[in-house]
Amino acid sequence: MYGDQRKMISNTTQRTSATTDQYLHKYRQIRDRIRCLDGLQKEALVHPDRIVRYLIEGRPGWAKRTWIYYKRAVIVGLEEDAGLAGGEQRDLMLSAAARISKETQTLALSRGTRTSSKKAKTTSMKEIKLIYMAMRDAEGKLDDMSDQLSCFMVASISTGLRPSEWAQADLVQESTGLQLKVVNAKATNGRANGLYRHIHLDGL
Repeated sequence: MYGDQRKMISNTTQRTSATTDQYLHKYRQIRDRIRCLDGLQKEALVHPDRIVRYLIEGRPGWAKRTWIYYKRAVIVGLEEDAGLAGGEQRDLMLSAAARISKETQTLALSRGTRTSSKKAKTTSMKEIKLIYMAMRDAEGKLDDMSDQLSCFMVASISTGLRPSEWAQADLVQESTGLQLKVVNAKATNGRANGLYRHIHLDGL
């Protein structure tokens, strides 16, 4: 029964490995959060039912998009753990994944009160200058790491790249001038306007 149940819960055919990694990372964060709330040791096992209860209790304070993301992350995480477990523990994890999959977003908020909707989306030039000055030593110099960080800040502000997009960004020389070829961070599952974007660097 649980083998069929697992296929029904988690559809992996349209999910990239990067998305799966993001879900697993979020699942572990949720699990660590529960350990902290319950006063458990770092490596202590968290009962699958406790994870389900955490999501259900937290839903009224989360935005619908946050709830959906957490829900998917927990399902993927529980199934991953179930694949490594055995016997009763495996059954408990798959059963918990099946229960949370049936929960809907109805009781979640249109906009969250404790999530990214309340976080600042921009940084002022004044704040950037303060960060830049704080990295300098008593003589006004930058060490190697601070120098790299300041360059990263200036380059990111100038180009608008997300931090994760730098890893696969390439400089290319086109007939129209020097360009930065960027793999769009949100191009998975049909999102964004194509896999790549090109940023003209002449004039920056």
